[in-house]
Amino acid sequence: MYPKLVTLGPITLHTYGLLAAIGLLVAIYTATQLAPRAQLSRQQMWNLGVYIALAALLGGKLLLLVFDWRYYTANPAEIFSLRSLQAGGVYFGGITFGVAMAYFYARRYQLGFARVADVFAPGVALGTA
Repeated sequence: MYPKLVTLGPITLHTYGLLAAIGLLVAIYTATQLAPRAQLSRQQMWNLGVYIALAALLGGKLLLLVFDWRYYTANPAEIFSLRSLQAGGVYFGGITFGVAMAYFYARRYQLGFARVADVFAPGVALGTA
């Protein structure tokens, strides 16, 4: 796989970033299409998908900080960098925070976590693939 798809001056479109964005959109779209079958609002599932994505980014980065604590104490400017190999995050941190966000959202709006999880599970599997 090519790590960089396109470079236009200072802007580079990375393959992994593009595929991750497509996976995210596929996951949220799939959840919104399955929502009516579970008597859930498509708009609420779209909103939850965005919240889950943000929580997953935060969780992945926080767990990365925990695992690479020595690197980030030596290079504190790299914490918010998007250029280094350390820029992404830890997958399990993203999953953990994403599931926690789904749980609290479902509880806040009384949607039933099991129904929300059933709606998002196929999308998460497709998006990860």
